[in-house]
Amino acid sequence: MTQVVRVATGDDADDVVRLLDAAMLSVDRTRVRRRAATGCVLVAVVRGHNRAERRAAADADTTRDDRVVGACVLVGPDPGPKPAPTEIEHVAVHRSRRGRGIGTTLVDDAATRTDGPLVARFRPGVRPFYESLGFAIDAPGGGGFDSGSDRLRGTLR
Repeated sequence: MTQVVRVATGDDADDVVRLLDAAMLSVDRTRVRRRAATGCVLVAVVRGHNRAERRAAADADTTRDDRVVGACVLVGPDPGPKPAPTEIEHVAVHRSRRGRGIGTTLVDDAATRTDGPLVARFRPGVRPFYESLGFAIDAPGGGGFDSGSDRLRGTLR
């Protein structure tokens, strides 16, 4: 099995929505599908996840046998004179694949695709994940905490 991160296609949209739903994230399905169709979603996929598909993949260069095991939905920066931040809207990894570096790889890949900072808003329970990636996070009540929300805000430059 080969695991890679690539830009999602419109064909991946339903798999991404199912993955985000399984992770119990509140998502706007239409918006996620639109972002996938416009290249604003990264997916971690396993290629050739069963024997028949591995054989078929060897005969053809195709992504039909890709199984989506992780996704990172991005909100692109607004055009402007200076590099604006790109925001991570959602990150999810299939339960059976967690703890294998897939989330890290997705966020690292997202960071390489932006000229400006990468921003994430997240619940305090996943703070260690974002800190391990080098995100600067202010203490609750400080500049890194979204007022009126239970989410922290982290920035990776």
